[in-house]
Amino acid sequence: MDSSPDLVLPVDPGRPGPVYDTALRRLVEGDLPGTCELLGVPVDAPPRVLNGTLPTATLSADLLLQVGPDRLVHVEYMRTATRDLVARMLIYRGLIMRRYPRARLTQHVIVLGDGTVRGHRDREHSGFELDLDLLYLRDLDPAVLLARPSLAPLAVLGRGDVPARAGAFAAALRLIRAQGGDRADELLEFAAVLGTIRLDRPTMERIAKEVPMTAESIAEFWRDGEIGQILIQQGRQEGRQEGRAELLMTLLRASFGDQPDLPEIAQRLAGWPSTEAAVRAITAATRPQDIPQAPATG
Repeated sequence: MDSSPDLVLPVDPGRPGPVYDTALRRLVEGDLPGTCELLGVPVDAPPRVLNGTLPTATLSADLLLQVGPDRLVHVEYMRTATRDLVARMLIYRGLIMRRYPRARLTQHVIVLGDGTVRGHRDREHSGFELDLDLLYLRDLDPAVLLARPSLAPLAVLGRGDVPARAGAFAAALRLIRAQGGDRADELLEFAAVLGTIRLDRPTMERIAKEVPMTAESIAEFWRDGEIGQILIQQGRQEGRQEGRAELLMTLLRASFGDQPDLPEIAQRLAGWPSTEAAVRAITAATRPQDIPQAPATG
């Protein structure tokens, strides 16, 4: 089993994107046994991450694990289910089987938000069937995710209405602060990132103050944490204004939810000379309307 460096996937609207994808990668790889337990995968040996880059320039698996002799697990994270998912999973399967011809492969999809995976079992109409194990976090009891601090950041995505998910988010913050150990700061960062999928920023800030965890600390996650830095670095490397606008739009939606004026703000911020200044302006604002028209000078 080789361990060459991963390639970066192109942007796919159904995928979690740089913020959520990074959070999920770091979250699950920090507790591989817990991830396997969540997926219902039996483990015959200590799980270890394999290189997920496949023999093509544009595909890299979100997670490829060896969980026993000649037993592999492939996992993809989706914020929403997309129409092309099944076709892509079939391509993944073929490439992984080609690389590891003696292995038994199971494939799993974790859907973080809305949408339903369709077309993987359509033998009657298309004569096609693909064995996929689907985990919709929205159907999962948050108590399952709150059973271990390493999975607690996912609890906000579990079953329930908005108040129930707000309660799960608060419970996750308390659990992480009490039992997160050396990973507490990192797990709190993941909770702040993933919480934006189901909760608006004012709700998260109110809960953070009650836990207690200041609103400023959540802003620090975006600005100074690894996820915020990824946005900054990608913005620096991407010379085209449209590419910068796309990255900033990701952070705006994560901070304020879907609002009609965000695309215009993202385009305006993309024109700033410094991507880092734009990221800091977003994280410092309580509302998108508070973001200044131009970067601070002096």
